[in-house]
Parts: sequence; structure tokens; C-alpha cells
Amino acid sequence: MSEVTSATASGDYRGDDGVLLAYRLAGHGRPCILLHGYLAPAHPTWVETGLCAHLADAEHRLIMPDLRGHGASNPHSIYAYPKDALARDVFALVRHLDLHDYDLGGYGLGGQAVARALALGLRPRRAVIAGAGLEAVLHATSRRERDRRLLANLGSYAPDTPEAEFEARLAALGADPMALLRLLDTLLDTTREDLATVRVPTLVIAGEQDTDCGSIEELAALLPEGEAMRVSGDHRTALSSPAFAGALATFLV
Repeated sequence: MSEVTSATASGDYRGDDGVLLAYRLAGHGRPCILLHGYLAPAHPTWVETGLCAHLADAEHRLIMPDLRGHGASNPHSIYAYPKDALARDVFALVRHLDLHDYDLGGYGLGGQAVARALALGLRPRRAVIAGAGLEAVLHATSRRERDRRLLANLGSYAPDTPEAEFEARLAALGADPMALLRLLDTLLDTTREDLATVRVPTLVIAGEQDTDCGSIEELAALLPEGEAMRVSGDHRTALSSPAFAGALATFLV
């Protein structure tokens, strides 16, 4: 396997509201945009898990943005978090790179952003919605209350609790709690009717123990060209499983 490390090239682009956002590049071949999930930006999600190297070896040119509110894409103004920001940023990135024949994938919150962008009319060659099921897409505005509560009460958690573990992970990632809170306010629900218009071959994939992401089977059934797949692991461990990497490489041929 080729070596793909933090030395991957990087660039920036502007959202349609003018906010400067960052992305990483790796590999050569068919362009594939990968959107990470909530909390962890592009590098720990795609590079540290080995997925970047695996897909680069499969002749993909990977485009890995730091989503708004994460990593190097972290505007502090309250006005930098408009409604539908994540989906709009994907459209802006496609325009910036002048992409016409490309693939699109995302994990967790990134998977929700993929579904939203598809529902709004983005048409990649193939799409992957990972770690996100139908409920997360239909009810994006209401399913993040736990994250809101956790972020709003940092510093109050007893040691050795799940809440303290969440806070420690935030600190390890260098995440900005205020930016993450503001990002949650940008999310919008997507309707079944809009999803039913998406005629893009779409793989909806999640770990067998990923019980909080909603039904990937129902989401795949609603998409006219959707297919569902389960791999070993939960929401965090499935991402680094060989079966997950292999499924993406096979589907994005």
C-alpha cells in the first residue's frame, strides 16, 4: 500500500457566503470528495484510519475538506453558520475545482451532508452515505440534542463517565465547542419526496452495531438507486475496518 500521510497537499476555497474553508488532496485518478463526521476533521477521519491510502491505491484522487466548524475550516463569526451550510459548501467545492465526473462520500454528519446535497440536486457519478440512516436525514434538526447538551455543559462532568470521555475527545482533537454548537443550528431536514428524486447509484453503509445512525436499509430503499450494506463494528470502529475500506473501493470502481 502506498504511503499517504499528513504530507498530503492542501488548499482552500470559499463557500458561497465568502467564508474561507480548507481541504486536503491525495492520490491520482477519479476525483472523490470525502466528508468527515462530527467532531473529527479530515485528517484523523480519512488519513489516520488508513482509508485515504486504501482509496488512493485504488486510483482515486481524494478531496477531503475540513467541514465548516472543524479543523482548519473554523470561522468564529456567528454569521458564518447559515442554514444548509454543509450542503452548500459541497456545491461550492465542486464549482471551485470545476468537477464534472466525480464521486462523493461522507461518514456520520458527512453522510447526512451527502444525502442533503443529493436531495438539493448535486449529481456525482456515485455516492456513499456511511454511518447515517433515514432518521438522521429526515430529522437532522432534532436528532442532535444530545450533542447540544454535552457541548453546553463542558467542565461539569464526573470522571470516568461517557460525558467526560466526550469532553476528553474534544480536547484531544483541539475542537472548538462553540463552532460545533453553531454548526448544529445549520442543519435542515430532508423530505422523503426529495430523496426519491435522487437517481445516483448510492451505497448506504454502516457497522452492524451502529444502532444510533438510523435505518440504513430504509434510506437505501427510498433512494431509487440505493443499496444497503452492513460491515463489522459500531459507529467508531466500522470506519477503520478492512471490510468498510474494501466496500468503498469496490463500489467506487
